[in-house]
Amino acid sequence: MSGQRRLRILNMSLPVTADYTEFYRLANHEALTTFMLKQAVQLNRNKSSDEVKESLSSHCTQFLLTYREKCSKGTPSGQLVLPESLKLMPLYVNSILKNEAISGGTDMTVDDKVWQMELIRGMRTEDVMPLLYPRVMPVSDIQINQSEEMKELPKLVRASSDFLDNSKAYIIDNGVFLFIWIGSTCPQKWVQDVFGVSSTNQIDPGSVLIPERDNAHSRALRRTIQLLPRGIRQRQIFVVVEKSGLEPWMKKFLVEDKSGAANNSYVDFLVDIHCKIRDKVY
Repeated sequence: MSGQRRLRILNMSLPVTADYTEFYRLANHEALTTFMLKQAVQLNRNKSSDEVKESLSSHCTQFLLTYREKCSKGTPSGQLVLPESLKLMPLYVNSILKNEAISGGTDMTVDDKVWQMELIRGMRTEDVMPLLYPRVMPVSDIQINQSEEMKELPKLVRASSDFLDNSKAYIIDNGVFLFIWIGSTCPQKWVQDVFGVSSTNQIDPGSVLIPERDNAHSRALRRTIQLLPRGIRQRQIFVVVEKSGLEPWMKKFLVEDKSGAANNSYVDFLVDIHCKIRDKVY
């Protein structure tokens, strides 16, 4: 046997600056979020979930504290100052803390947690962002007639139960799981058009396919799902009726809300970060 051994060298040039203002102005929150999530997954192999959460919170506090000290001196102590490029970082960091690959939970098997950890390790940035902050959009108000074409997704709402109206149906999508949440007073006509049943309690919660029915509501829902960006894997679909057995699990994906005693809401986490910054400054 014969052959050649070759070494491939890849060079990368990265800009360097001592100007903190420029650094924060050009910071990419999506790249930083992806790095922090994957770093947290790696740390979770050797450290407890509590230690990982403390590490993430400390990092979030530190880079916001540095911005305050280097770029926003003289700001009143009672004011939380966030760089424009990273103003949503507390939201994403809190979502990382609540992610099942980090937080686990008594209702999660070891196999499920390992699967999620390995899934995250192979994710691209465009996959990570909806995983941490799912797309939530109303779908019961839209219709597509046969002569019409739909090219854009419905307007998104915030991932919080405060923004779910129980007279509507919503898609909640994180690129891995897709929930169709149906409010208890969602119009009977929409339920009939989409699922072919007369009331929500007749909907099969185990159904993973949306029936292909020839009407405006059904076409609109199926087209909305088609327009969703491609995920890292084939989405698993769950139909969730308000107050049904699947709803508590689905609500974990409404990441701005408090979920369990150990996971803060976005607002509570923001207040906690603010307090930690104030403690370090004064």
